[in-house]
Amino acid sequence: MDGALKPNGEEQKEDGETANKEGEHGFTTIPDGEETRSWIPELKKVIQFNDLRGNVQIVPMEKFSRRKIKKPMITTLFNNYAILQRKTLRINGMLQEFTLEIQSDGLQQLLKKIATPFSEVNLDANPIVLRPPFRCLFFLREKLEALSNDSSVDEATQREVRQLLEFIKSDAGMQRLITDYDSLVPTNRITFDLLWTIFPPQELVYFGSKEGTKYPFEYCGYVESAQVGAAKHQTRRLEITLLVGFHNGRAYGIVGRQLTMYDFFGIVDINSQNLDAIPFSKLPEKKREELRTRFIERGKRYIDISKAPHSFLHYDGPIVIPEAESKKRLGDFQPTGYAHSGFAVSNFATTSLVSKVPKSDDV
Repeated sequence: MDGALKPNGEEQKEDGETANKEGEHGFTTIPDGEETRSWIPELKKVIQFNDLRGNVQIVPMEKFSRRKIKKPMITTLFNNYAILQRKTLRINGMLQEFTLEIQSDGLQQLLKKIATPFSEVNLDANPIVLRPPFRCLFFLREKLEALSNDSSVDEATQREVRQLLEFIKSDAGMQRLITDYDSLVPTNRITFDLLWTIFPPQELVYFGSKEGTKYPFEYCGYVESAQVGAAKHQTRRLEITLLVGFHNGRAYGIVGRQLTMYDFFGIVDINSQNLDAIPFSKLPEKKREELRTRFIERGKRYIDISKAPHSFLHYDGPIVIPEAESKKRLGDFQPTGYAHSGFAVSNFATTSLVSKVPKSDDV
């Protein structure tokens, strides 16, 4: 019967060429002799492009809901090794980070005893992560050498220390640095690449202005940390934090002062003319004795001045005083004569304070 509709919803044509069958998602026109196809009721987006070989590639565009994605943490791989040398690569294959991870309990406990002066190392972390230039390993290498055969250290930890020493002496470690250091520093010469090696933690450092400076200054401090970085325009610099004594107007204490030493070319002698700061031990003996005498005298005077009653120009809000008026009030004041422990005096209030206090003989 032409165009008859059968009970199952199938419309049969006499010519037998095509038939409309109702599938799960609606009617579909299919050729004779083929199975019914079921369609997904969605609009699918794809991107088509030619790859580098000229082949046509088609990839789907997927929808993702916005959610906080946690970085995968791989904590079980290689965790049974005492020391792990890890190189992390960028997506382009270039090196992103190079670390040495101390994983064994014995080696961690050993570092907690001998590496406490190195503030850049987090000794509470597990594992303890060391990063280039491996400053603590450089300064601790002789102590580690002794501990590698120390009977008070258990044998397993001794073996781990020897593994650490092998890394220090390797090309990937510090072999080249140690070779350059041994050839230059004992002869009182240095390059910028080696500069940090003469500033171990707790080293007494002398910092003074160059000869001919209009307002000369000098002071000493103990090294807390030293780190190589890059300033603007990629100029390398060594940033040293020095601990110095200071009086804040109410009490004495220890404060940190940042000292920056910029890159220089070639090999130079270790002296105060070439370097802004040098270890006190690198100064000539005569210079060291002269500084000790002068700093002790200056320190005593600084304490006397800090304790002395004084008064100076009090004012409300910012002021500007002409040079002539300043001289009339302060006299011919020279900053080289101030009794501060070593830092430049800049503002008027501080200048007037220092100039008006009585001399130590009068206190």
